[in-house]
Amino acid sequence: MEGKSSSYTSSPRLADLFFVGVIALAPAPLFATSMAYFGLLIVTVFFLLYVRAGGWRRLRLTPLDLPVAAFLVVRILSTLTSVSPAVSWKGLEKSGLLLAYYPLAHMALSRPRRLAGVYLFLAATVAAAAAGVVDFAVGDVERVVARAGGYTTFAEILAVALCLFIAWVVFSPSGRARAWVAAAASLPFAALVLTFCRGPWLALAGGVGLVGALKGRRIWALLLLLAVAAAVAAYLLPAGVASGRFSLGDPAFENYRDILWEGGLAIIFDRPLTGFGPETIGLVFPHQTRFYSPVAGVIGWHNDYFRLVIESGLLAAAAAVWIVVASTRAAWRAFRREDEGPRVRALGLGLVAATAAILVSGLVSDVVADPAMLIVFVILWGLSAPLLAAEEDGDVGRR
Repeated sequence: MEGKSSSYTSSPRLADLFFVGVIALAPAPLFATSMAYFGLLIVTVFFLLYVRAGGWRRLRLTPLDLPVAAFLVVRILSTLTSVSPAVSWKGLEKSGLLLAYYPLAHMALSRPRRLAGVYLFLAATVAAAAAGVVDFAVGDVERVVARAGGYTTFAEILAVALCLFIAWVVFSPSGRARAWVAAAASLPFAALVLTFCRGPWLALAGGVGLVGALKGRRIWALLLLLAVAAAVAAYLLPAGVASGRFSLGDPAFENYRDILWEGGLAIIFDRPLTGFGPETIGLVFPHQTRFYSPVAGVIGWHNDYFRLVIESGLLAAAAAVWIVVASTRAAWRAFRREDEGPRVRALGLGLVAATAAILVSGLVSDVVADPAMLIVFVILWGLSAPLLAAEEDGDVGRR
C-alpha cells in the first residue's frame, strides 16, 4: 500500500517539482556547492512560507526536527554573544544550511523517490571520484580533490558514501548484485586513498569495523585492504605531506595538531555556555605571539569537538549530542526492523556506520562544519529521516 509522508503539499505536480530539485541537489556537494546554496535556499523559503500560511498543522515531527532546531538556536545565541559578531556571522550562515533539512524531510515523496535521491548521491560520488582519480593519474593534481571543495572534505564525503556502499553490499540479494555494488564502490575507495587524508582513512576504518560487528565479521577483511592501501599511499605521499610532523614549538608548524590542540585545551572552558563565537579561531588562539609567523590564517582546530565547544560552548555540544543520538537511534531502529525491506535496512545500517565514521574523524579533523559536509548531512538525513521513522500510522508507504 502506498501512503504519504508528512508533507507541505498534496499536489503531485509540486511533489514532482521538489523531487526534481532533489535530483539537482544531490550531486551538488561534489561538483557545484554554490548551486546547492541557492537550491537549498529556494526550497527552504517555500517551506517557511507554507508553514507561515498554516501548513504546520499537517506536519509530523521527524527524528531530527527538534535536535536540529536546538542546535541552530544555540548557534544564533553564540553569534550574538560572540567576541566578534561580525566575524561569527559567517559561521552562522554555514549553520543556516541546516534549515534545508526541514523541507527535504517533510516534502511529499514516496519511498522509492527518497531512496532514488540517496542513490543519486552515491552515483555522484562515483562520478566525482572517477574525475579525481583521472586528474591524479595524468598529473594535474598531487592528490585527489573534488571539483567543489578541498581534499579533506572530499575524503570525508567519500568515507560517508563508502559506509553506505558497504551496507548496500551486505544487504544485496545475490552475489552478482554484491559484485556490481562493490565494483561501483571501488572508485570512491581508490579516490579516498589517493586524497592522502589520514583522518578519513581512520573514519572509514571505524565505519567498516562497525558494519562488521553488526552484520558479519567477514566485512573486517576490508580493514586489511584499507590498511595495505593506506600504507602504500603513505609511502608514496607527496613530500609536503610525507614530511608532516608533530613538533611543538617549531614556528614552521604553527598550524599542526599538537599546537592547535594545546591552544584549544588552554581556552576550551573559558566561555563555557555559548563559547567565543563561530569562526573566531584567528581572534582567540592563545599562542599568537609564540611564533615568528602569524596564525591568523589557521581555519580550524583539527578537532571538531574542541571547535564546537570553543566556538559555541557546552550548550552546542549538548545539542550536537542530541542530533547524534537521535539520528543513530532512528537509523539503528530501521536496521533492526525485521519486517522492513532490505533497502531501508541497508540505509539504516549505512547511516549508523557513516555516523560512526564522522565521530572518529572528528577527533583529528576539522570538516564537520564545512558547507559541503553540511549539505551532505541535509540531503542524506532530509531524505532518509521519514524512511527510518517507525510507520505506526502508515505515514510513509511501502512499495
